[in-house]
Amino acid sequence: MGGAHADVFNFDAMSRLVARGAPQDELPPARRQRIEEALSVLTSQTFYPELSSGSADELPAGYAFDNCAEAMEAFRNRLPAVAKLIKAIAVAELEVDGRYVESEHDPVFEHYDVHSLTAQDLALLPDTLVCIPPAHNDAPENAALLDMLSSAMPVKVLVQVSDLLEEATIGAGHFAFGVRSARLATTAMGLGGMFVMQCASSALYAQRERIARGLACRGPALFTVFAGSPAPAAGLPPYLGAAAAVESRAFPTFTYDAAAGANWAERFSLDGNRAPQDDWPAEPVEYADETLQRVVEPIRFTYADFALCDRRNAAHFAAVSRERWHAGMLPVADWLALDEADAARRVPFLLAVDGSERLYRVIVDAKMMQATRRCLLLWHRLQEHAGIHDPHAERLLAQERAERAAQPAAVAAAATAAAVTSAAAAPAEAETPAERPPSDEAWIETSRCPSCNECQLINDRMFAYNDNKQAYIKDINAGTYRQLVEAAESCQVAIIHPGQPRNPNEPGLAELIERARPFL
Repeated sequence: MGGAHADVFNFDAMSRLVARGAPQDELPPARRQRIEEALSVLTSQTFYPELSSGSADELPAGYAFDNCAEAMEAFRNRLPAVAKLIKAIAVAELEVDGRYVESEHDPVFEHYDVHSLTAQDLALLPDTLVCIPPAHNDAPENAALLDMLSSAMPVKVLVQVSDLLEEATIGAGHFAFGVRSARLATTAMGLGGMFVMQCASSALYAQRERIARGLACRGPALFTVFAGSPAPAAGLPPYLGAAAAVESRAFPTFTYDAAAGANWAERFSLDGNRAPQDDWPAEPVEYADETLQRVVEPIRFTYADFALCDRRNAAHFAAVSRERWHAGMLPVADWLALDEADAARRVPFLLAVDGSERLYRVIVDAKMMQATRRCLLLWHRLQEHAGIHDPHAERLLAQERAERAAQPAAVAAAATAAAVTSAAAAPAEAETPAERPPSDEAWIETSRCPSCNECQLINDRMFAYNDNKQAYIKDINAGTYRQLVEAAESCQVAIIHPGQPRNPNEPGLAELIERARPFL
């Protein structure tokens, strides 16, 4: 009616007339009690802050801890209240939709308690955050870390690692050279059903999208972060030490997202590591030899190089000046590729420069070489998870290549037999012209390309990817026949056909034509 009619209309009388016909209570007592109880639980819940307190995203008190034992105890103590809240939500949803049937639902909710909670129920609540400081990784209160992650508890755990080079005595229950820290994330992957990420502090910004995905996932997540070796023992600042750990495969970056797909190819990623297909990343190093001539050679950065940056490992190395170098010395990466008998006759070394910019070879003792070999073994296992150098795939690939290599001989034999049979059956017939031979041009079966990137690593100007990320020959004149043959040999599914050489003056052509024969 509006305030303009207040003088001519009696609103109080109107209210009394309307109230006479209103029903006093249409809800049955049982339903009213059920709705009031659900509303009481919902309005008094303590798992999310009141909107009036500021931001709805702020973490409620009692959800952040620095050890696993306290976090698990607080979670268990909250479970009865959690069960009441989840029950109230379920009752409210049924009542709102008008689907609550007392004969069906009353018996269910009568016995609803903490044992009725599911992982989906717990995912509705705020996550518990556990940040374990470096000095407490081995503390007894954190012994149940893997048990906590394998449960349905909604928890996000940050494990800070500050030392990858810790040594331990035999029988102390520790892995030497920090392998325990590097294995924590790989062990957690085996539990399944969670998000796992390993990353050095130097790469956190580059991996921010994966970090956000892990924090947003429904269920447990583990983040292990190496922040650099402690000073003053370390020879590098923490940020550079963290970057060196990634480069040396001592603490490689990887993620495992159980919810990302149905197979390892979709769940596991090694993105963030340089040259993930190689054992060690390599960089060209320039120096002057004893005659002051410029020398450029690739240097691979290994676990032993990373350990050399830490003063605590001085006992495992010995510097050798240039006048004492000899032919029996071998770079660490090459030494690791030898068999046991050959390795026993050679001395592994690293290159290092002193404060006066003098170049030294630094020989490495057996204990450090064992740690380096163990680091490489762990890296190979991560590569297999990522589908790199997978022995099963390589075995099938070798079998397919052998079958494809045998096809030309079988086709030639069949053609010869057919020609002989035809000549014997109709000797008087006029000879027919021979079939047109295959094209001499190089080509790629683009539709079968698995996007392995091997050809582009050889020459990215000759080979390119189309919109489906499948290879084709972009410019045949941008490379050599040798590169075509090498690409055909390295192709995982043998789809590159080098054709015939375009340059008759290319060096080593006879050998290259023989190598190309199986792929023509």
